[in-house]
Amino acid sequence: MPIAQATGSWRWSFMVIAFFGLPVLAAIDRFIVDRPERDPRVTKEELRVIFGEDELRKKRGEITDPARAHRAEDLPPGERVTPYSEIFLNRSVMLMFLASFFSLLSSWGLTTWLPTYGVQQLKLPLLVAGTLASVVYLGALCGVVTGGILSDTVFGTKRTPIWLLGGLVMAAAILWASTFRQGVSLLTAYAAFFIAGFSGSWAPTGQLFAPYLAEILTPGAVGRSLGVVVLGGMVGSAVAQPLTAALVVQTPSGPDFSHAFVVFALCGVLLFLCCVGMIEPRVRRTYLGYLLSGRKEGTWRPKSIVAS
Repeated sequence: MPIAQATGSWRWSFMVIAFFGLPVLAAIDRFIVDRPERDPRVTKEELRVIFGEDELRKKRGEITDPARAHRAEDLPPGERVTPYSEIFLNRSVMLMFLASFFSLLSSWGLTTWLPTYGVQQLKLPLLVAGTLASVVYLGALCGVVTGGILSDTVFGTKRTPIWLLGGLVMAAAILWASTFRQGVSLLTAYAAFFIAGFSGSWAPTGQLFAPYLAEILTPGAVGRSLGVVVLGGMVGSAVAQPLTAALVVQTPSGPDFSHAFVVFALCGVLLFLCCVGMIEPRVRRTYLGYLLSGRKEGTWRPKSIVAS
């Protein structure tokens, strides 16, 4: 926002943001390896812990696409043959597609319109109104870190509980923000939007998607299945802008964004409902079904394992 004000154009803001992505790209190229057995820093003992002795001994294949392999031995350690039908027709993947649609519709609709909302509805200076969106992203940063820690420690590496909580808390925070009018305390607005960003990051496109897809499919299928998930989010992002504009109501005192905020909150509820139907691999059934059954594990198994 200060860069746009100083230059009189948004162009330099985008260029500066793009520049900061270059060192991140360089770090990824330098330090990230696609498979542990190809990383010279990973020892044989660590590979045995990751894959198991039998898996390392039996699988030495070079076909990294599990949909193209015909035998398990054709694949690297830790992979299993997974046809395209299991990837693209998987119920949990389809629900992740919908969850990503609702998640990014609400997050992009909220953050891109917050400066305008702050100026027109809350009557804040433009620079202060811009910080409302910054607070959302600050909350998302804290939420991503916290959600990963809680998933590993409190929930025993289960992924879907974090997503279930995130949708409901995000909906409550945005509903709270929908009541704000001119004169609301800036700290109150910051608190609501921080919570919205924090909990909104607890979504399938925010975190934990890669290990989850690796567990319900196979690690080599993460790229293709993630493409389906991200596609849902991109469609939601595209819909967010015109939909928000259509929901803003013009009143004698100025624009009213409360209807748009209610729709964003509804997206949080729909995100929750999508996650309700997702399989939690650690308990072999949906997590809600696991809780309602008195913590009894189910019988779900990947189709490729059942078929073999």
